[in-house]
Formats: sequence, C-alpha cells, structure tokens
Amino acid sequence: MRPQSLPPQRRYNPRPDLNRIPEITTRFGGRPAEVPQAYHDFIASDADTCCNAVDDLGPYSHSSVADGDWSNPATWDAGTVPGVGAVVNVGHAVTYDVESDAKVKDINVEEAGTLRWATDRDTRLWVDTLLAYDNMIIGDGANPIPESTTPGKPRAEIVIHSTEAPGSTVRQGIVCKGASRAVGAEKASRLFSPRDIPAGSVAVTLDGVVGANWRKGDRIVIGATCNAGTSATDPQYTGPTQFYGPYQGVNGVRMQTEGFRLSHDELRTIVAIVGNTLVLDAPLQHAHVVTTRRLKRGQVRTRRPVVAMLSHSIRIRSEDPSSLQTRGHTMNMHHDDCQWWYVEFKDIGRTDTDPSLVNPDGTLARATNGGTVITNPNNVRGRYPIHLHWQGPYFGRKQSVVKGCSVWGENYPIPGWAITHHASRAAIEDCVVYNVRGAGIVSELGNEIGQWLNNTVMWCRGDGFAMSWGSRAELWQNHNGHAGVAYESQSRAILQQGNIATSSQDGWGFMQQNVDQLNRIPHQFSMRYQDPLASGKGSGSQNPVFFQDEETYGIEQAQIVDFHDNACYGCGVGFFIAHRQFTERTDNSPMISKGFDCIATERPFNLINYSFWYSFHDFLWTGPGFGTATRLGPVSWGMNFVNGHIEGFDIGFDEAGLGFNYAGFFIDLTFEDVPTEFTHFTGDFDIAEWEAENPGMTFPQDHSYYNLMGPWETDAQVSVPGERWAGILRRYQNLDSATDLPQAYPASPIGVDGVEPLPGTPKPYFYLDPTSDTSLGTTGIVSIKATISDAVGSRTAFTWVSSESFGPDKNARIIPNSRANGNTLENLVKRNGCYQDGGIWKTRCWFVDQDRLSGDYFQYPVDLVHHSSTDAGLLAANVVPPWMRPELPLRPEALGEPAAAP
Repeated sequence: MRPQSLPPQRRYNPRPDLNRIPEITTRFGGRPAEVPQAYHDFIASDADTCCNAVDDLGPYSHSSVADGDWSNPATWDAGTVPGVGAVVNVGHAVTYDVESDAKVKDINVEEAGTLRWATDRDTRLWVDTLLAYDNMIIGDGANPIPESTTPGKPRAEIVIHSTEAPGSTVRQGIVCKGASRAVGAEKASRLFSPRDIPAGSVAVTLDGVVGANWRKGDRIVIGATCNAGTSATDPQYTGPTQFYGPYQGVNGVRMQTEGFRLSHDELRTIVAIVGNTLVLDAPLQHAHVVTTRRLKRGQVRTRRPVVAMLSHSIRIRSEDPSSLQTRGHTMNMHHDDCQWWYVEFKDIGRTDTDPSLVNPDGTLARATNGGTVITNPNNVRGRYPIHLHWQGPYFGRKQSVVKGCSVWGENYPIPGWAITHHASRAAIEDCVVYNVRGAGIVSELGNEIGQWLNNTVMWCRGDGFAMSWGSRAELWQNHNGHAGVAYESQSRAILQQGNIATSSQDGWGFMQQNVDQLNRIPHQFSMRYQDPLASGKGSGSQNPVFFQDEETYGIEQAQIVDFHDNACYGCGVGFFIAHRQFTERTDNSPMISKGFDCIATERPFNLINYSFWYSFHDFLWTGPGFGTATRLGPVSWGMNFVNGHIEGFDIGFDEAGLGFNYAGFFIDLTFEDVPTEFTHFTGDFDIAEWEAENPGMTFPQDHSYYNLMGPWETDAQVSVPGERWAGILRRYQNLDSATDLPQAYPASPIGVDGVEPLPGTPKPYFYLDPTSDTSLGTTGIVSIKATISDAVGSRTAFTWVSSESFGPDKNARIIPNSRANGNTLENLVKRNGCYQDGGIWKTRCWFVDQDRLSGDYFQYPVDLVHHSSTDAGLLAANVVPPWMRPELPLRPEALGEPAAAP
C-alpha cells in the first residue's frame, strides 16, 4: 500500500482547556462505571432489526484480496478497479485514492476490513450504500483531511446517489457498525461582528477571521438579529396539511395553525478575504445589529451578530435532494468509538417529521377520523444526516464526538432532524445547522447524556402544526420537534452551554414523551447531577405511576443541568418547557441558568405546566413590541428571575391558571416598553371545604395560607357557608436586593427552640428538623424534614404546591415538607456510597439546592443510618469517604485531540 504523505498539521487544542474536567469514567466516589447487562441484551436484539437494517449487500462484483489502494487492480479479485454499478466488499486495509464520477452501487466493509481515504489528493466517491462493520477512516487525528488547493472545493467528497428506491430500509447512505473516524481540517465554526452590519453590505468585518482557516469559496450564513415572523404557507412543505390526533388531551382534526417560521439569516459565499474582512458574493438584504443593555446590577449584556461556517474539507451530500427516496443519510450505531470532526453534511437526511411519519406501533395516521390514510410507509424513523444510534448512555462507554460539523440544506430544507443524539453518550460541539424543517439538534429518547456546547442552529421552519402537550407523546415517537425546534431535548441530563438559535419556532424544547418508557429513562448510575433519594418508580410524594426497572432514575426526574450562556435571535419561543411530572415533587434540585439571552424573540420563556425549580439570572430579553415575555403555567413553583432586563412586550410575567409561584421570586428586574410589568396572581378557595376542615374559623387570617408569600389580599365579602372566598394569595412585586431582602416569608425555620438561625449565620443555611427519621431500618424508608435559609429568605425544604382541580372549585394545596425514600436500599448504596462511623454504617446523601439571589449552588449532606441486617458485602464494595461531594455539572468533559485510527 502506498505510504500516506503527511500534510502540515494543526493542533486541535493547542492549549489545555482549563475549564474542563477529564472525561468521566467512574461513578461518584471513584467506583467503576457500570454498563448494565440490559444494554448488551438490547444491542444483541437490535443489531439485525434496527431501523430495517441491511445485513448483506452482495453478491459482490469486487472483493479485496490484499491491502492496497482502491485504484490498484491488484487490490481486487476481479483484477479491475470498481466502476459503475460495482458492489464492493472490503476485507483488507484499502485506501480510497481516486477522484471519480463512476457511480459505485454498494460498499461493504467486513469486520476485519478498513476503508481509509487518501489525504494527499482530492477524492470523490459516488455510492448508494456504504455499510461498515469495521473501521471507516475519512481522516483521523494523525492524518486529517486537509483543505483542497482549489477554492470552494472539498478535499474528500462522498456523493450519495440512488440506484434503487430504499423504501423503508437504511439503504442509500452510510451506516457504521464499527469504529469510525472522519476528521477534516480544523476550522472556526462561527465568528461574531463587533458592530452593526447594515443592509446592503457586501463586506463584513468579524473578530478572529485571521487564524480561523476560513477561505475564499466557503459558504457562510450571516445570522438574523430581528424577527421575520411566520407565514401561513411554505411552498417547500409537501406533507399533509391536516390530520386526526390529540391536542391538549382531546382528539380532533388538527390544522396548520402555527405558521412556518420565516428567516432573515442570509446564505452567502466568500469571494475574498482581506485581513478580518470577508467580501461577499451578493449584498445583504437585512441589517444585522448588535444589542447591548445594562442590567440593574451593572453588568452589560451584549449580543453580536453571528456568522456561521458551512464548508469543510470533507463533504457528504446527496446527488438529488428533491425527494425523500433520493436523499442520503448517515448512521453510527452500537459502537462507541466514533469521532467526526469538521465534516460538511449537505442536503442529506430523509426522515420527515411531518404527520406522514410511520408510527412505531403500526397504527396509521389519517386526515380525519376514519378518513384518508396519510401514513407514508417509506417515511420511516432514523434516516438523519448525523445519527448516533444506541451507542450507550453510560459512563462506562466512550463519549462519541461530533465537533465542528455542519448540516445544511441549500435549495431544500432538511426534512426532519439534523443531528440526532440517540441513546448515547456524546459531545456535540461547535456544529452548525442551517435550514431545517423539523429540529436541529435532538436527543431522541430521554436517556442521553453528554454535552452540547457552542453550537449554532439556524432556521428551523416547522411544519405548521402547533406542539401538543395533551398526549405527552407529541402525537407519536419521532414526530417531536416537528414544529421547528432548534434544540429538541427529550433528555434533561445533557449539559447545554454557549449555544445559539436563530429564526426557529422554538429555541429550546423540553417536553418528554412517555412511550417506550423503559428505554427513555436515565440510568441512575450514569448521571452527574441527581437527587440522592429519587428512584425510577415515581416514589415519595407522587404515587407510583410508572414502574421502571431498578437501574433507572424516574421518567422526568432529572433536572436540566447548568443552562448557561445560550441565546436566541428572532425565534417564536426561547425556552419551551413542559412537565416535570411522574416524578418526586419534593426534589428541590434546581436548574440554574445564567446569561440566557433572547433577542427579538416573541416569548423568551413558556412553561406549560407541571414543572418546578428553574432559576434565570443575568439575562436580556427583547421582544417584538407585543405579547408576553414569560408564561408560568399551573402546578408550578420555585421560579426565580433575577437581574434581568425585559423589553418590548405587552406583559412581563403572566401566571396562567391557578398558581402563585410558591418559593419563587422576582428580583432586580428592569423593564422598558412593557406597559404592564406583571399581571395579578389570583387564587380561589372553596370556603365550604375550608370551613368543613376548620370548624369555627371564619376569618382570612385563620387560613393556613394566610400571608404565606406576602400579604394576602381578600375581597370584602363576609364568609357564608356554601359560598366561595376569593382572594389574591400573593401580590407579585419586583424586589430590590439592596432594600427588600431578606424576605420574612415563607415561614421561618422551626427548630427545637422555635427560632431562626442566629444572626450572622452564613447563608445558605440548612436546618435538619430533629423529628426527621433518618434510620433506614429494614425497609429503607426514611422521612426527612428541613428548612433552608438563603439570601432571599427562609423556606421549608421538600415542600411543593399543587392545584390538581382545574374546575370551578380551584384549590391550592401546600404539601407539607417531608422527604421519603422510595429507592431500593441496594441502589441507594450504589448511587451514594457509604462509610463507617464508630462501627455504624451510614450513607451520606448530598442534596443540591441554590441561593436564589446569587444563582449559586450549595450542597448539604444528610446521613442515613443502615440497619445491622444490611448486606455487609454491598456496603464494603461501595465505600465513599464522607468528605467527598458529588461533582456538580459546572464544567464540561475534555475531548482532547481527535484520535488516531483504531
């Protein structure tokens, strides 16, 4: 085999990233990370059936007989180089080294084979289906694919063409079942303009062009900074315009009422580069402006126009992207040794998320009840531009890497999802997505772990149908994200930081499905941020709704991890969140977001219902001059909005339904062009029910909620049995941290002596009520009662609010604080570890809470005492020093440089 020449190398990480932690390979306390046997059992069954897999591409016209170059006839048993219509089997180390327009039909790489691309010349491969059971290497860390010497041309190009309709199979694409590498030339994925870019500009000056490796001929997108709105039609939408299905719990004919998102993102080609200035092939039609505001505490929030890179030295594209049956796709499945760096995916992906998507349960979608079938048997799940499929969402698996890649459609939008993170542990970083119908970056099931960092997703148009929360399945599996979501998150356990969304219906969507329950649930021993007691069985305060296996964590238990420095430009909704139900509602683990900015976004925060403990700090939200900035749905509490600026809305905060944001506060907010800062929050209480429970108590001050969150304002009516007493349970106010804190409510801590912590006690302060029962006994059941004081005030821990009745008799309920353990004793020890204290075995549980003013975490321990009958071997195998705390998800894991070929 001809030796490969080595082009000059650039180091991908010239300096150690001091803000990252080493890749996690163990559980808390240094104990070995687990990969459950259930995963291996599933893969064994999935290998032959997954996504209608194709196992045999033969008979073969050409099979390798020795290591060698593709262009060498001696490499092949036929004695000729594979050409038009060839079906090729690679069982040796073969290097693809030709720039050919001969349309090869299929390539199979055996488990003992390797297909590698040459790096010293331009190459082009036309292929229908490439199935790799072993190594596929399109450049690696030691030999990346350099840039072509021809401007605007990829060095290595793979064109997916169609020799036969793929139907519902995985044909027509690249499917890797073994180790894979695709490593192109390092390139900055995005740069920012330090100043406004006027409409009509033919040149833009950006910070950092010098050294970014951007080149003449590259395709770029100048990101929108204004809101283009929606259109009732989209001429490129070809799916059904109505269907019969659920919406908010009621079946009916659903129409396209949402509209299609329009975009002021602008696609251009670089025709010249002078210093840090790019010369464009056409003038810009829209202005792209810098937004800067000063927050109340003095911080300056600035969001600059983003310019994203699409071109790379490796390109995979479809020959004909005009129909689903002629588009290609890629899939990496079951193997965790997967690294794709700096690769361009153009016009590929053929799964459409419109209502014709095949239902996994075999049911048919119809235009009306009993009407015309609209299900398309060839529009099946899993055919995405980048698809990481079941590579294992466990710390015991390697983290797959997709870094610096672009996925985009030029004349046709990507029909479904662009980058799919599916039941895997993955790092998706510095990627660019442009022009998508459905969703940009997606976690498919809900068990995924890893990190999405510094990505840019632009123009997710949507299919015209609104998102539905009623069925909680978004109609059916893989239809989620159809409305046009930049970051569609079934998983709540993926670290998302530094990401940008532009011109999408929704920037972020968190609305977990509940079908295929067992596969959707996080693995409780492979999470960096979790409550120490919660199980997968809906235990504690919530009745067991879903009985998961004992390795899982709860259908929606996982709290969203640090959501820092993300931004939306010109979107419909910035942060769409629904349902943290079927979970332990006494889990106070907070989501903390710092620096989530929404520019020209119609509704920065939209909480439907059933969710709790989200805190947003240091943010800038500007709107279109109308609408509501923040919607807080019913059955929600612990929402904190601190040190933010809200501008250009009719209403700042709207409480929809019954609720009063128990234990949540609004602090140091500024408003501009918001006529009504807050709506009034009202709560209606059934006086007859109250009097029946409290005979003789007829005055408002006798009510157990009286002044719970500030003065309770009531009307002037006299209580009459059988009539209702209306009142405002809480008057909302924008607190000034310099003069209005600490707040005296909720109730002060009730300790042994009935007083608060002494003045000067550091806050946050955790007080364990002595009536708590921390002895595990033989059943593993405990009851923990506590109070927490932070810079905002004091609150009872593990307390939550509900209003389960949505009829005319709305009743708020404060559930008393008490934390029960519903996990098994074995899992309690495996998750948290244990230690000996004077001959007594204890498990130290580290709970995570927050200071609501600063937005900083604090952790506090509670020791649970084991019964003498607890298995001694289990305890001895899970010893963790009591001084060790679980690592909080404040920093991402290190990637290092792209690996050499395996």
